[in-house]
Amino acid sequence: IYKQAHQTSARYDKDESEFAATGLTPEYLNEFAAPFVKESRLKYSVKFVENQHLAINGTELVIGEITDVYLDEVALQSDG
Repeated sequence: IYKQAHQTSARYDKDESEFAATGLTPEYLNEFAAPFVKESRLKYSVKFVENQHLAINGTELVIGEITDVYLDEVALQSDG
């Protein structure tokens, strides 16, 4: 699904769903507001912690905390 997943970062109109545009399925887990991609074997949610402006190059560093991880067993290798 990597090609579809990459396409979700394209610009879509406010009323257009990137899920519908790419054929992916939204999945809501653990009362998290944003949908996960049902077809993904690895899903995680991130809580915003803080934002830092980097004067050296004018970019923004966004720091988050991973709050939930969902992993299909088939994604695990025998060596972890």
